[in-house]
Amino acid sequence: MNCERIGALLPWYPHGLTAEESAQVAEHLRGCLACQEEFAHIQALRGLVGRALASGPALRPEVWERVAVRTGGLRLGRLRLGSGMLGFSLSLAVRGKTLPILIEFFLFGRRVPIFEYAGGEP
Repeated sequence: MNCERIGALLPWYPHGLTAEESAQVAEHLRGCLACQEEFAHIQALRGLVGRALASGPALRPEVWERVAVRTGGLRLGRLRLGSGMLGFSLSLAVRGKTLPILIEFFLFGRRVPIFEYAGGEP
């Protein structure tokens, strides 16, 4: 597989690819410095987004309690924007006193996970 094809798969590696595609990307990455560098940039971007979102202000315990009572563990909402080529999704839910968050992009129908937070006690 050539670098152009691998480059198109890198945003979905290691998640979001078939087992065969993942194996092909892994094999290519072992021998291609340019694609290794591109993958490192993608991973760094994912890390930056995750840290930026995680470093936001924490909610006070009473806020968690009010949300949990009002929602009873329901999905708060899901925002999906996009066209056939590019999309964005933000999902929020409440489970007990946790607030799971999922942020992902969709490019040509393929899911690109950007940030996922399972939630936790405040």
